[in-house]
Amino acid sequence: MDVYGAEKHLKKLFSYIQDVADNKPYMYQKSKDRLRGMAVTCNEVVKLISEILQDETLQQEGNEFEDFDKEAISTFVSSVESELVRLRSFIDVNELPQEPAKQEYSKMSSHYRKQVLLNYRISLKSMSEYTGNNRVVKDICSLLWRWFDIRFYSSLQTHPKFRYNIRRMRSWVVSIILCYAKHIMNGTESDFFDMFDDWFKLIESSEAGNKYAVPYEVYVIDKSISPSDVTLTAVVLYDVLLDCGLDKLCLNDPFDIYFNDSYMYDICAELNPTELDGYVNYKEDDKVLDVCKIGGVSDK
Repeated sequence: MDVYGAEKHLKKLFSYIQDVADNKPYMYQKSKDRLRGMAVTCNEVVKLISEILQDETLQQEGNEFEDFDKEAISTFVSSVESELVRLRSFIDVNELPQEPAKQEYSKMSSHYRKQVLLNYRISLKSMSEYTGNNRVVKDICSLLWRWFDIRFYSSLQTHPKFRYNIRRMRSWVVSIILCYAKHIMNGTESDFFDMFDDWFKLIESSEAGNKYAVPYEVYVIDKSISPSDVTLTAVVLYDVLLDCGLDKLCLNDPFDIYFNDSYMYDICAELNPTELDGYVNYKEDDKVLDVCKIGGVSDK
């Protein structure tokens, strides 16, 4: 990239930040952290440019500076210094979170794995107790708990050879939500729940109980999420589920096992960003619930 290309990218960045500043959209914590990270990077860019210009200035002959607008330069330097002071003040106060170092699965203790399983159990059980009047939300909360309880607890009594990687737990939950959202958009929710009913019977009464963590349709999504799997409905439904108790699983840990509040949004932004053209947090504009065929959401 040459200086002209860098200048174009800088103008795009400025335009984006200006738009955020003017419109002040709802932002997840992860997005705020990224903005702080960008601020730190911009600070470093300014420092490096200053060093480059200083070095170049010292190398120039005196007569080459006759055309410099010294007053303009002085104003620019003062402005940069002022902004850096402001930047330093909020970065020092709101210290950027350090990402915990990822560790190998082999280093995860048996006690830690049991605690993860317990955290999922408590949170999903709590979600199953949703008392609102939204059928879509109530059904998926109930299904997630039923899946977890049957697959990882009750079915083990008859199928003790079932083995699984606990680090896949988050991926399975996300894939179930993605699959359900597709059925919502297609108006085939009953097929989704019939599929799970048949699967529950299968793993409780056959050799399949020693092998599979999720139904085949969910497995296909989990194996390789495609852009068509990620819908606006899935993103908005995820937001709703966070408020139904899934947020209790938004935890920091060294093994990257849990969720965060923008997890589904980030997946959609990466794989199917155009779906987010109609996104708004449902607590700011609940009309998005109808657009996504989720319906009104009442308190628990």
